[in-house]
Amino acid sequence: MIVQPIQLATLDWAAAAAGTLARPWKVGSTVSVRVLEQTLGARLILQINGLTVEADPLSNGLVPRQFQAKVIANGPQPVLELLGQSAARSSPTAPALRALLPQQGGLQPLLADLRALARTSGARALPEPVRVALARLEASIADRHDMLDPAVLRDTLKRGGTQLEYTLLQHANTSRRLPATQIDYDMKAALQRLSQALHKLPQNPGTAQADTPATPAQPAAPPPIPARFAEALAMATALAPTPDPAPTPAPTVSTTPAAADTPPPLLQLPLQPQARLPAPDTLDAFTLAGGMLKHVQAALSRIEIMQLEAHPSASPQAWMIEVPVRDDDGFDVLQLRFEEEAGGDQADATPQWTLGFTLDPPGLGAIHGQIRLRGVQVTVDLWAQHDAAVLALEEQTSVLSQLLEGSGLQLAQLRVRQGTPLRHTGLGHALLEASA
Repeated sequence: MIVQPIQLATLDWAAAAAGTLARPWKVGSTVSVRVLEQTLGARLILQINGLTVEADPLSNGLVPRQFQAKVIANGPQPVLELLGQSAARSSPTAPALRALLPQQGGLQPLLADLRALARTSGARALPEPVRVALARLEASIADRHDMLDPAVLRDTLKRGGTQLEYTLLQHANTSRRLPATQIDYDMKAALQRLSQALHKLPQNPGTAQADTPATPAQPAAPPPIPARFAEALAMATALAPTPDPAPTPAPTVSTTPAAADTPPPLLQLPLQPQARLPAPDTLDAFTLAGGMLKHVQAALSRIEIMQLEAHPSASPQAWMIEVPVRDDDGFDVLQLRFEEEAGGDQADATPQWTLGFTLDPPGLGAIHGQIRLRGVQVTVDLWAQHDAAVLALEEQTSVLSQLLEGSGLQLAQLRVRQGTPLRHTGLGHALLEASA
């Protein structure tokens, strides 16, 4: 049943800008649309019947990831009507997402609080449940050097919070006991326990707050990670060393947005690096812990958004996750996006995966990466914010090639460039070409 259209979307063919003609659509026909990327206030990147096109942004916010539209005008700038019924039907998680989006925030404010509390002597006066919850949260964060081990990396991703309810559900009706460490040091479980403890924390020894436990999201099983993917990622992230002091060091001030303005972890949006934040000004442990509660809740909302984005009915072939990473003097955030792609040759059933990742270590600036795994062949693209970081990455390309070959993987191509990728979908070209 066709309902009243939500809004008109005017599409600019990328091929028209390139001086070529794109294949027209028949007026009155219905087309299936998949959103490859959308940025608030910017243009949409869509795939319509096998063609990749750009579209003007909609004034009413984000559109569903998949929907149907009716062609009402053709030509160099076709006009489509979004069919309201298909838009609502293709977004089963939309109501939950709308509730969580205003509450989410970047992880760096929480990590800055954690770092400040670790250096505050008065933290010993905090109630024992708060101190235990803080210790478990800190223990759930993997060390940067340990993450270079593929086994540690895989375990860290499993404990990143997005699989918590699914893991519990899998063991609910079995006699096999779930290892306590698998839950105690799960990121979401640690944040939920810390939220409950902070709700009971008095602002001062004589004033208490009410307890409002966090509401967990519904369990959703994320797509499996290919066996060799963690190994390729561990090797690629090894190319981001801590830079040695130099007479002209790279800028340490990141140009990434403030953590409060960090976009939500939606699959349509580009990966967003999260730079470290300075420690809070206050040195009072109770004040620090009290202010930490909103950052814990923002982090929980962010994890639940990623869980909803991985829901099978919403996006069966993609998954996002963020994991904090510890080094000697602070925490960084590694953001990952896994995407499984259909093989080009129907006779070839070789899985094809693409991994996008980003992090913003101090001194190096924002680093983006894309790893494409096609059987045993790996293609790696790296982008760095500063010249010094580009040079540091280029100096270690031979090391990565040797590591991959020693693990049975073949490095088909490795490129290091300055800047950021234009598209997280692998369509990183100056001008997208419409193709059947």
